[in-house]
Amino acid sequence: MSILSRPRWLRHLLSFFSATLLLVGGARLAAQTPAAGQRLLLVHDNAKVTEPLVAFLKEHGGFDTLVVDQAHLPPAAEWSGFRAVLGYVHGKLLEPTELAIIDYTKKGGRFVALHHMVSSGKAENKYYFDFMGLRLEDPKNSPTPKEPGGNYGWYTGGKGEPGKGEPGIEQTLVNLNPNHFITSNKVTWGATAHYQSSDTLDVAREYPRSSCRRARLT
Repeated sequence: MSILSRPRWLRHLLSFFSATLLLVGGARLAAQTPAAGQRLLLVHDNAKVTEPLVAFLKEHGGFDTLVVDQAHLPPAAEWSGFRAVLGYVHGKLLEPTELAIIDYTKKGGRFVALHHMVSSGKAENKYYFDFMGLRLEDPKNSPTPKEPGGNYGWYTGGKGEPGKGEPGIEQTLVNLNPNHFITSNKVTWGATAHYQSSDTLDVAREYPRSSCRRARLT
């Protein structure tokens, strides 16, 4: 299914891509112009999978990253000393973490939501999605197979190739700001796509696009 027919999915997908590209772009900028406050805070529930990212940010951006789980968050007074806070919580986002992220960001901090920091489970939090400006349709039923054009879901229920499970869904990501550093620096886009946002009154335009096949929509 094409992202072009589901703009809300585009917002969800962009939350992952833009977070990843922001880290790469921000790290490269920091490497070019070193500044005070080269420390990052990464809040996780699986430190092992974040190790390549932490190593990359150190090598290419000169960032030292404090990696903590939700039970060992630094005191709120110390958060302002971090250049950015990265979230990688696959499971339940605890309310103290939720509130700390919101407070830090509203005071001018940079929050980068990675991977499952946008997921059906986070829709159960009181404040997080309103803070992020996101909404998922019918998240409680997300584990059930969805037809193209249906509500938010993980998979289509297809059988796929033998032994490989879900066949995936064809999606298209459009670059709405081709001149921005984050979406252009060392990023190769394919041919253009004709796209019109359903959220604004803007006319349809041609944008660089990239197609991919995803096994899950979370």
